[in-house]
Amino acid sequence: FFRRGAAGAGVSPHYRPDGAPPFRARGSRRGDITAQGRGEGRGPGARAASLVRKEASAAAGGPPGRATSMAAAADDEGPPFSSSAAIFRRFSRDDVSQWTATKSSAQRAIKARILDLYPRLAPVIDDILPKKSVSIARCANFIEIVLNGDNEIVFFSHDGGPHLPSLRLLHRYPDMMSRLQVDEGAIRFVLNGANIMCQGFTSPGGDIPQEVEAGQPVGIFAEGKEHALAVGITAMDTAGIRSVNRGIGVISVHYMRDDLYLLPRLER
Repeated sequence: FFRRGAAGAGVSPHYRPDGAPPFRARGSRRGDITAQGRGEGRGPGARAASLVRKEASAAAGGPPGRATSMAAAADDEGPPFSSSAAIFRRFSRDDVSQWTATKSSAQRAIKARILDLYPRLAPVIDDILPKKSVSIARCANFIEIVLNGDNEIVFFSHDGGPHLPSLRLLHRYPDMMSRLQVDEGAIRFVLNGANIMCQGFTSPGGDIPQEVEAGQPVGIFAEGKEHALAVGITAMDTAGIRSVNRGIGVISVHYMRDDLYLLPRLER
């Protein structure tokens, strides 16, 4: 079942701990194999919880779907992220279905949610999102993109999940969010949009400089590289990444070379 995009950084692309075929994300095309939570309930939280439970159980050696202590965020509500990985592998201006100029109250709400996730942006949030110049582009596959007055893509969300920064914004403010570092050998997999295996962080050259809970946004940096390579969501906490050291550690959502990175602005 090895196809392009299936490889996980830091481990053989053929490796699945439970021996089962990989899950395909909703909306993914043939040839793009990624992890998916089919959802034991409704909504992005339930689908995300299903994904974390399956991957955590597989990493721990149990059958898919069985909750384990490693999946601390897979509670009744689930971690606040979507189950799809590498959502901008195929994306263009034609995917935008609606443009919305936000009101002042909506802008304040967006900024508040962003600052809850990234409090270090407080001194510069009005520079990133100036007043009366924020708009929303609603796109196919439940994607929402936050634009500033220059139509620059600064944040996005998927299927009701958290606001994640564009890589270009993360390059401007590299300390805005938690970071993890992969070893040099994992770089080519990350740049192909692969989910990142635990071994990519625990091998020599990888680094876990801070503790991060499951279901949290992280910037993915690499050994010997200055700028982030990807933005993702932790599939397990960093303690689990160290101790279990197998399976998916971070779900890749946006990476250098994907279509969002190649499209820094969305013109109407």
